[in-house]
Amino acid sequence: MGAICGVFERSGQATLPDRLAAMESALQRRAPLEAGAISHGSVGLAARALDKAAARDCGPWHDVTGKVAVVLDGVLLNRRALMLELTGKDSAEMSAAEVVGHGYLAWGAQVFARIEGAFAIAVWDAAKGALMLARDGLGQRPLLYAARGETVNFASILPSLAADRRCTLGFDPAA
Repeated sequence: MGAICGVFERSGQATLPDRLAAMESALQRRAPLEAGAISHGSVGLAARALDKAAARDCGPWHDVTGKVAVVLDGVLLNRRALMLELTGKDSAEMSAAEVVGHGYLAWGAQVFARIEGAFAIAVWDAAKGALMLARDGLGQRPLLYAARGETVNFASILPSLAADRRCTLGFDPAA
């Protein structure tokens, strides 16, 4: 368990590291251990963990080509079954974020339909220039987002969204 956050500039403008760092720092109340961050041009992803065991699972993870990056908050109940299907091995060596990443490379966005558990996930597909956000069907893990103009921010908790000085939060009564 942990918390995730990130920022995506749909215009292609590079994200500023201080914006992601401020958002990631705001996650400390919920997840005190730093897991890491990835910045890739117009996107930045970060994760924090509740404990050392969760730090490995939440990411960030990226494939060797740099095409896909993943951060994850939650638990994949069928992680071993997914690993077996993806690699032919029943191994505990893959982190949960890595399983999601390999699953995305194999099945695309259908990976989210195959996951069982409580989760909030962000997947960056550099080849498509697309950020995908997903959470479990029951909404057990929080995943908030704000889309304003060309910027999309997301986080596990509201203070993390508010920590980006360029993110303006508002209420949509129609939602």
